[in-house]
Amino acid sequence: MKYRTVARETRRDFRVPPRELWDALANTDHVDRWIGLPHVAYGPLTVTADAFYREARAGLGRLLRFTWREYPFEWVRDERYSVVRLFEAGPWSAFYGGVEIGGDAATSRLRVFAELTPRTALGWLVARRMVAKGIRDVLAYCDEVVALRSSGLDIRLPPPARVTPVDGQRLEALAAALRVEGIDERLVARFARHLRTGSDAEVLRMQPFGLADAWGADRSDVLRLLVQAERQGAAYHTWEVMCPNCRVAATRATRLDGVPERFHCDGCGVAYDADLERWVELRYSIDARLRAAKDDVYCIGGPANTPHIWAQHYLLPGTERLWSVGLP
Repeated sequence: MKYRTVARETRRDFRVPPRELWDALANTDHVDRWIGLPHVAYGPLTVTADAFYREARAGLGRLLRFTWREYPFEWVRDERYSVVRLFEAGPWSAFYGGVEIGGDAATSRLRVFAELTPRTALGWLVARRMVAKGIRDVLAYCDEVVALRSSGLDIRLPPPARVTPVDGQRLEALAAALRVEGIDERLVARFARHLRTGSDAEVLRMQPFGLADAWGADRSDVLRLLVQAERQGAAYHTWEVMCPNCRVAATRATRLDGVPERFHCDGCGVAYDADLERWVELRYSIDARLRAAKDDVYCIGGPANTPHIWAQHYLLPGTERLWSVGLP
């Protein structure tokens, strides 16, 4: 028996510029963390003559386990994104959902949509609740984006309600040590707040210059802070070897002399020469004794993962699609 697809959409205006709302929603990994979805285990890319996807697995509680094929996200920057997931078993067969953003300089007009196709009667009943809740959760996240912007705090994304706890005594000792080393008090306080409230992903593989830009701080000062934090045993560094096409980390090393001369990018299916000057990044992660952050992934394909890509669409062999893209 075939069950009708459960489809819902909601439109709402938010008092925030479309670009800022896009930046918050395009980080789909963070959105899913904030909502409270389970983390996902992704397999390698499957590439055939007529398909391009990743196998993915996740669970709800101890009893429900799901496996699906996740196809590439489609998007046009600042305007819309969507994703298709085809389930291999269980109460649902397919999911399609995403967002569209319009508006003017001060107001965003958001459309959130989701479609969940049931495979069983139970799946149909649960789908109605899940789709409605998923849309409500995205809207609540956007409300937090607006509230955060109004607060004046230099925090880019709404902090998750639950994060792995920080060892308060170790954090106080670290802050004191950083001040002794001459690190500016305001920067120390901002770093401490970041370690307490940031998501696990935000305290692992931190980019010194990215943090500095987000905080409105001097890049050299933030780099010096992280170097001192490592000397105090509160952080450690890695050298991330970036794919020149995907611009995501393809491999990493703890020492520069451990960076491979050549590496293979799973996403591109291509081997590259490692360019230390252009495609190797220094990143810092919090030490587990200070905060036992979990290196879990919640969404791997959202637009924020590859911000250099302005528009992306999935095109099957022998087919045509037409779409408009507004370029700067």
